[in-house]
Amino acid sequence: MFRTLRALSDAILVGAATARTGRLGPARLRADLRERRGAPPAPIVVVSRSLRLDWTSPLFTGGETPTVVVTSRAAREAGRVPASVPVVTAGDREVDLGEAVRALREDHGYRRLLCEGGPALTTALVREGLVDELCLNIAPTLLGGAHHTRLLGALDGEVALEPTAVYLDEGVLFLRYRLAR
Repeated sequence: MFRTLRALSDAILVGAATARTGRLGPARLRADLRERRGAPPAPIVVVSRSLRLDWTSPLFTGGETPTVVVTSRAAREAGRVPASVPVVTAGDREVDLGEAVRALREDHGYRRLLCEGGPALTTALVREGLVDELCLNIAPTLLGGAHHTRLLGALDGEVALEPTAVYLDEGVLFLRYRLAR
């Protein structure tokens, strides 16, 4: 399901903290999905306030499709981004997600945006009303311990969801919701 969602999207949004984990590489597609997509993989789009990113990581050096960075004007002026990395500037001192989404869609043609997290970026997008759908997976595995991935940070209130689809694949339950407006 994740691979299919990636194949159907025009760009994949991630937060800088997710990019800094080192576990995220450039998008790749299996041959069957590449054929269905009819194009190279969608770019990863890293949203970063500080531009404290490892520009030598495979995320920025090893992709068939260049990784894009979204940042504020202040960070762009203060930071050094390699010339090979496309940059979308949105907001003066902080990243303006509404402006970033508009620029990605209108100026760069990335109409279908897929957010893969982390929790701070996902929460901010939900809070600003920039999310149309939420997809959740429930895997047949239990994990416990001090370190786990949160889905969302603190929201200001309840966000109503309308279920639109349920799939079961290899024991993983995939739930798709539309955010009620």
